Amino acid sequence: MLPLTITDRGSSWYFTGDITAVGAGISVQADGVTIDLMGFSLGGGTGVGIDGNGRAGLIVRNGIIVRQGSIVRGCRAIDNTENGIWVEGDSGEVGALVTDCIVDGNRKNGIRVDGQSTVRDNHVHSNSSPGKAGIWVLGTNNRIEGNSVISNYNGIDVDGSFNVIARNMVAGSLISNFDIDPTAMENPIIVHPIASSAPPGPWANIDSP
Repeated sequence: MLPLTITDRGSSWYFTGDITAVGAGISVQADGVTIDLMGFSLGGGTGVGIDGNGRAGLIVRNGIIVRQGSIVRGCRAIDNTENGIWVEGDSGEVGALVTDCIVDGNRKNGIRVDGQSTVRDNHVHSNSSPGKAGIWVLGTNNRIEGNSVISNYNGIDVDGSFNVIARNMVAGSLISNFDIDPTAMENPIIVHPIASSAPPGPWANIDSP
């Protein structure tokens, strides 16, 4: 039953079905907590979906967060067999914010974002299944900014239109650091090769081998 506040250090929680909230979601106020969505989704409502800001060792795995205006922050999504973090917003909705998360070693995409959302200041490493990416931008009107995207199969893969991709550091991808669909429209992106002697602009993405 939501809203839920978790205060037990080192505790584990799991979903038994999809949960639709009216207001707030899950507030984590203890270190070392694991939340396993078990393949289900947390949806509905407004406000924070799962908030672990300032807590150490929070692990969120195996599910989808679909909430208008959700915030996913301060989380670790590691070693999942699906996507590490998956958020989506429909046209006209306030989308999600994914920030300050560690997303590492997931079988599919590190972060999948389907629309109207912001992915900012995350560390996205070693998400390496063929055809997947550290950050996969599928929908429209997303902002992908200030992320460290290292050693993924593809780095940042943009298949939607009208997205902003800025100030990301992408390195060591197996196939491509930046994979921008040429048929997609209006994805303003500046890629600055790390070997360039010219200084990068304030919005440039850093492309490193």
